[in-house]
Formats: sequence, structure tokens, C-alpha cells
Amino acid sequence: MAKLALTVASTMLPGLIGGSRPYFQVVAPVLSWVNQAELTTLSSDRPFASTDVFNTPIADNPAIDPDTAHWVTLLERDGAGANLANNLQWGIPVYQTTASDPGYALAGSVYYTSQYFLMRVPGTAVANTGADQHLVVLDNGVETDFWGFSRSSNGTPQAWSIWQSFCGPFSSAGQCPTQFGNAGAADAARIALLAGLVRPSEIAAGNIQHALAFTIPQTAPGFRAPAQGSDGRTPGGIPEGARIQLDPTYQIPANMPPWIATICRALQRYGAILTDSGGTLAFYGESPVTGSWPAGVGGSLAGIPWSRMRVIAG
Repeated sequence: MAKLALTVASTMLPGLIGGSRPYFQVVAPVLSWVNQAELTTLSSDRPFASTDVFNTPIADNPAIDPDTAHWVTLLERDGAGANLANNLQWGIPVYQTTASDPGYALAGSVYYTSQYFLMRVPGTAVANTGADQHLVVLDNGVETDFWGFSRSSNGTPQAWSIWQSFCGPFSSAGQCPTQFGNAGAADAARIALLAGLVRPSEIAAGNIQHALAFTIPQTAPGFRAPAQGSDGRTPGGIPEGARIQLDPTYQIPANMPPWIATICRALQRYGAILTDSGGTLAFYGESPVTGSWPAGVGGSLAGIPWSRMRVIAG
């Protein structure tokens, strides 16, 4: 896999998690191997390579998983409470750094390895208020995901687990890459939080060009690609990494709220990938802290015909 060459300058920062560590200020990424034509057309709503599973439409007449019928009953059961999680509690805040933001070298995880990641974090950055305390920071094409984000008494960012990778079109996938080590990731499936995230500009445009990320209570102990892990505990549940699709022949009603119709079209073309266990059946959306949502967008997705879903063979 191609590597990203960086021009760096180092200094020492005191008071970091685990003690002082070298901090490297990224001065100039060298992107000689990047497809510049693709780079110039990068949308902030569609990160990762165009060939990534999240950005690849589902083929016509795909193979269907033999357990589809059972798993669809789980979707139907939770469908009444289905929702777009774009609120303060569960929506994912996405911050873009500036050159003036402070830089840190932070330990990757308190649960996995002590590998350090280099990053800037805006001083105003806050996590969502739910139990996961998720946060995403974007800096020069690098995505840093936080699970359990908080700040120490001196304002230094800290987290239960940190995940980092390149999120531009020159990156290979929205998965925790092995070359960065086992840092634990920020969700159970070890899939980037930015992958599959519904963002306000997509809803405003009426067009989502990627698969969605979703949660459900009944997740299986096992998993399948693109997931690389699972927190599932329900035998017979849906495995993390599974991809669901709304029947492409379903006719979206003319009176369906436009934002829900946009989600349905994405579910027909790209589907949705199970990335974590959750208390409800929900699609991840950006937090209103960082995303300006059109009026009336968010909340119940009970109107989606969950009985018309199917699970693509994995």
C-alpha cells in the first residue's frame, strides 16, 4: 500500500497522556502518488476512495444472505423506533482543524495498545453527550476518531480509544488499517466514524452517494467484512459489517418527507452497513453542534418499509 510522505518538525509538549512525547507538526504532505483529478473533486460528504465499500453501489441482482428472512424480522421489530441520530446525544460532531489549533501526541487507547497518534484538536471541540462520547477531527486529509472523548484538568484531550487514518480519496478504505497497529478504533466494528455518516449538505441536496452506517440492538457475536470486530452478544442477531438494502423496486411515495425519501434512495442504491450495537435501530448523522440541519430533519424513520429490506450476502 502506498504511504503518505510527510515533512515534519518536532518539539516536546508536556502534560500529555502517558507523559511527554514528541509532537510532530505536519508542514507539507507530499501527495505525489495521489490521483490529483480525484482529489480536486473530493466532497467532504464522501470520504475515502471511490472503490471503498461505502462508496460502491450495490450491483444489480446481488446474492442475498440465506438468513435474510430472520434478520429482516429483527429490523421490522425495531423499525417502529428507527431514527436518524443527528441529535446532541448520538449525532457525531465533525470538526475541521485550522493551523492555529493546538497539536498533541495522544495515546491510542487505554484498553488496547499505547501507540501514540499525532493530531491537532480545536479548543472548542466537544463530543456528543451520549454514552459513547464520539468525536471526529479532520486535519489535512487525516481523520481522528475519539470514543470516550473528554479533557483533562489542563484542557488536554483524552479518550478511551482513538483511531486515525487518511480519509481523502487517496485512502484505501474506511477501516482501521493494520499499518497503524491495534489502536482499538472508536466503534465496535473498527470502521471509521466518518464512513456512512449522513451530513446536512447531503440532505439539503437530496442526494447521498454512499452507504449509511447503522446500529441495532440485536447484533451477533460474529462479524463480516468490512467490520473487523464486534460487540454483539445476541445469538442469531445481525453480524456487524452486514449490509442491508431497501428493495430497489420499492416505489417511494410522493408524500414521503423529502429527507426520508433521500435516505430511502441511498438505501436502495448503496444500502447501509452495521457498524455498532445500539439501543435503537438508527442511522448515524452529524451532530447539530457542527452541522447545520435543514428544519424538520431528524427523528423517526418508522415510515421506511422495513419489511422490504434484504441483507446482501457477505
